[in-house]
Amino acid sequence: MILQNFLQSLPLSSNAISDQNMISFENISFSVAGRTLVKNSTVNIPSGHKVGLVGKNGTGKTSLFRLIYGEITLDQGNLKLNKNARVGGVSQEVPGSNVTLLDTVLAADGERTDLLQKAKKKRSI
Repeated sequence: MILQNFLQSLPLSSNAISDQNMISFENISFSVAGRTLVKNSTVNIPSGHKVGLVGKNGTGKTSLFRLIYGEITLDQGNLKLNKNARVGGVSQEVPGSNVTLLDTVLAADGERTDLLQKAKKKRSI
């Protein structure tokens, strides 16, 4: 249960469900094709935080996204997604030979991209 180990290792975790959280998983359990991916885990990610999920194939990354997007359901527990939360993903395959995984992930961060463009404009003035 690699995904469960990841969720439990997040330093952002607490047991307090709150509207200040971007995403809250309360006592969740879920399985895919009979394989338990998470069992009885509670994790809260505060609003404003950015969390990356990177791992080997078959560890439950896509299943976690599918849960968040409502494409699959929990076996047990509650998932709360703040109405202002922004959740996104990048392709499992990084395009191009000179693009690193880090560059791909950072490029997907629209807020970061906007700030970089504004900084470049200020330098050119």
